[in-house]
Amino acid sequence: MKILNLFFFNIICLLYFSSLNAQEIVSYQKVKTMTKQEISNTLFIPAKYDVDVYNIIYTSKKMNLQKDTASGIIAVAKTLLINFR
Repeated sequence: MKILNLFFFNIICLLYFSSLNAQEIVSYQKVKTMTKQEISNTLFIPAKYDVDVYNIIYTSKKMNLQKDTASGIIAVAKTLLINFR
């Protein structure tokens, strides 16, 4: 039984699905860690987990099929584990 941190699972999924759309990750950087209390206070919704927030830069294709650089953020739960058998 293998246990993977959700972050690595998300990166694997992102890499897999990005290859279907000719996207490539250029870089990623951890921006901050947010506690569930900070999330609840900021977003006014209850949070169950602390999260790590990452900035991701990746390439994508425009409508005319030219490569372009895009960016986004992803929040990954710190305490969530996934079991693979």
